[in-house]
Amino acid sequence: MSKLISKKNLIVGLAVSLVLIIAGAVVFGLLGFAKDSTVQDKTSVEVSGYLSLLTDEERDTLTGHCKEYIEGEGYSVLAVNYRSETSGFNDACEFVIAAEADAYTEEQLQALTDGLSASIAALGTDEIANIGAITQFGIPVSYVQTVNSFYSQYAWRAAVAGAVVLVIACVYAAIRFRPGMGVAVLVAGVHDVLLTLALVALFRIPMGVTLLAVAAFSLLVSLFFNLYVFGRMRSDLRDEAMKDVPAQEAVAASVKGSKRNVFGFAVALAVAVVLVGVIGTLLGADLAFAMVGGLLALIVSVCSSLLVAPSLFACIKAGSDKRRAERSRYDYVSAKERKKREKAVAEQQPASME
Repeated sequence: MSKLISKKNLIVGLAVSLVLIIAGAVVFGLLGFAKDSTVQDKTSVEVSGYLSLLTDEERDTLTGHCKEYIEGEGYSVLAVNYRSETSGFNDACEFVIAAEADAYTEEQLQALTDGLSASIAALGTDEIANIGAITQFGIPVSYVQTVNSFYSQYAWRAAVAGAVVLVIACVYAAIRFRPGMGVAVLVAGVHDVLLTLALVALFRIPMGVTLLAVAAFSLLVSLFFNLYVFGRMRSDLRDEAMKDVPAQEAVAASVKGSKRNVFGFAVALAVAVVLVGVIGTLLGADLAFAMVGGLLALIVSVCSSLLVAPSLFACIKAGSDKRRAERSRYDYVSAKERKKREKAVAEQQPASME
């Protein structure tokens, strides 16, 4: 572990992260984040009402009639979805006619739904035996333009909130532990969030608003792991046996003691993330891609808390230890004062020789 906690490895690690972040930024600039196909915008026509009173054959006949009418009007039916309500009073059949919310004007969609409504009302009992039973309650035909909220609508507010949380954590770590630890927490938090988002962009993991949840999860996990590691490190560095140990070795020894618990926490969080993804899928909320993003955030945060942040703090501590050692000398003077004295001595020597 002591060989991993070094200035050289810190520079290499940050360089690799910077390359990945830049690559992710380029991909994002050219293609953006991959959109989750389950939350795409769409334009659809819905036929609803007491459709549960129809038999399966009659419902298929009605669906076929609606699809034929819509396509006869010059529209393409991309998908047909049937939604069944528990009460059976408001079942609906959805005909998706465009993958964008603004593909058609409201006048076009209103004319289409009016025509389809009239077409359904004209159906006779020879085509659908129970058509009269449901038309007496009405068969609403409407168009729906679904606009899903994407991450861009909330990105700035999320970024500001994340920055506030990060600054508070930095100040807390600086006051509660050491200033150098506060700086390391700040750098690690920014590093972890940016690297997680870059990997999401590079791997083309489809994301919707859940992207903000992944970013927030990355920040919180990063703060949790780093504050835990530095909290233990503060206690370790107070030990008298650590007073004369070089910064790199002292930090490495403390990180080695924290490693087991960090891995334990990471495994527990990974299991929780997988469970949320599986349960969400069973309940109808597609969280599979968010689950993958959360696992990426976990991996990045664990590596950061055990390598990047400790290596950065070891460099900071080595510099502060050096300055403290110099100031502790009984004859210590600053470099500026020493130059002044040397200059004064040099000026006095020629005068004394004369």
